[in-house]
Amino acid sequence: MLPSRSAAALKLGAILGCRQASSILRRSTRVQLNKPTPDSGNSILKRRCTTINNETGMMADAAHPHPAFVRSATPRMTTINFSRTLLQLHSFWSSSHRLLSSSPSPSSSHPASALSHVDSATARPTMVDVGGKSVTRRTAQAQSRVLLPDHVADLFDNADKEWKGPKGPVLTTAIIAGTQAVKSTFTLIPFCHPLPLDSCKFTIDLIPFNHPLGSRALHILCTCSCSARTGIEMEALTGASVAALTVYDMVKAVSHDVVISDVKLIKKTGGKSDYGANPAPSSNPPTSTSTSQ
Repeated sequence: MLPSRSAAALKLGAILGCRQASSILRRSTRVQLNKPTPDSGNSILKRRCTTINNETGMMADAAHPHPAFVRSATPRMTTINFSRTLLQLHSFWSSSHRLLSSSPSPSSSHPASALSHVDSATARPTMVDVGGKSVTRRTAQAQSRVLLPDHVADLFDNADKEWKGPKGPVLTTAIIAGTQAVKSTFTLIPFCHPLPLDSCKFTIDLIPFNHPLGSRALHILCTCSCSARTGIEMEALTGASVAALTVYDMVKAVSHDVVISDVKLIKKTGGKSDYGANPAPSSNPPTSTSTSQ
């Protein structure tokens, strides 16, 4: 039977449940030959494997003993360098504890209170209470870009700067769809407030823009304004996105090689702070053609 201190060390390694502890035990094991006994080697081997399993609580097949304890069929006695094992285990545990303690937790890096639509008390999504804010003039402008193959862009390069496809006038339909989307933003995005929309305008330009599909693109700008307690940037982004999606729907009968890109907020004013960003760069200045409402 193993010494009690050795059994305690083995149980400690099993509790830690890590391969590192097992390798430490194997490295610290000293195997000494014992005198042969009258009993057969196989029966002694099986009895000692059973004893080891009982001491450590490990379920191992007696016919396939753990190599840390039995090196061959020759009867052996296993002893553990107890002090060295405990010191190595303590060092490993301390270094792991320091590593875990120094790593920032997700909750500390991204506290729920930093997200306005997350309740800090329950960590559940919620609508922001804007009742205490003042009503101010709010404006926002967002953009999207529709990259067209050259043979599709040619359809818009005419005197009317419009193409009447199988479903009707493409850009006119996109403007109507975008305006509807702006007014329905609060039904699409769950925590947006219904806003009293004052104005919604679209500008769609066919601009030179080199990309893998061709050399031109439709540049869509959606500008919204209202007088309210919260901003209108989500409405502008929704309008620009749906207008671009509508263009895709209207031209997909000609080509599916159409890409929507560069959806972003350009600027917003009103409220606690203003924001201004440069529009996504184009390879050439835009043309003067536009369609607006």
